[in-house]
Amino acid sequence: MTCPVALLILLSLSSFVHADEKDDEIAKQKAAALALLKQCDVMNGALLETPDLFVAGGFPEAKLKTMGDLVQKSYASAIKALKFEADQNPFKAKLTVYFLPDRKQLSAFVGAVLNDRLDKGDRSQVDAVYKYPYAAISVYPGEKPIDLEAEAANQIAVALLRGKAGSNSLPQWMEDGFVKALKMRAAPLSPDRTAIRKMLAETKTVPAKYKVADVWGPNYDKEKQLLAGSLMEFFVFGPESAKLGKILAGMRPMDGAPAPKMDAVLMSLEMPLDKLDIAWKKYAMTGK
Repeated sequence: MTCPVALLILLSLSSFVHADEKDDEIAKQKAAALALLKQCDVMNGALLETPDLFVAGGFPEAKLKTMGDLVQKSYASAIKALKFEADQNPFKAKLTVYFLPDRKQLSAFVGAVLNDRLDKGDRSQVDAVYKYPYAAISVYPGEKPIDLEAEAANQIAVALLRGKAGSNSLPQWMEDGFVKALKMRAAPLSPDRTAIRKMLAETKTVPAKYKVADVWGPNYDKEKQLLAGSLMEFFVFGPESAKLGKILAGMRPMDGAPAPKMDAVLMSLEMPLDKLDIAWKKYAMTGK
């Protein structure tokens, strides 16, 4: 039988071992991030740490610290919205935000990490399930790096949503919608909210217009992007928000199986489309 003193010693030793292992892993992640910056031709690359993030890029440390403070606030808002438990880590390690102001650097990043080519329409890359999860931010062709923090806020939100789901394969409307939902919550009188309410008000005179299933239907146009924001706001903040985790888990593709259909996921959670349509529109119009 182990005496209390011996047990305390064993627990203390175990704590020290785990702390050392954690410190060692953090050191490895930092070294990997700095090495990746060099591989992407980022001159004088720097890395700093916020409470929840690593922030890396080709900026002076003072500038990078300002950027880090801003994206830490974005992270805190998004993780609060997704209702992570206090002891629940969204990722396998801290999320690293790479600020790559030269598009060629993002192209090199995609080549180094994904062994792939950067798509012309992309200005960022996100992986929530990678060993060292990341959000890499750059610019569109020909643009200047004037809004990197704003784009980083968007992609941090996407990373956290994927982390909640445990998958990088969520539908685009969910990711775009969550980003828009956060913006609408931050600005209740935003033009987007006004436009959504105007659109949904039309369903009173044209009942067949704008059904909830239209959001994940084909032809993902500007109107559906607005509706996606409204529906994700309902899922994240509305009366059924307790089911968000199960919805996201239900959308996670299984090995070798086709991606789950949203209709089927909702039915499995006893959220029939007709009732969801009514509840969503009521929430969008009244906030209740």
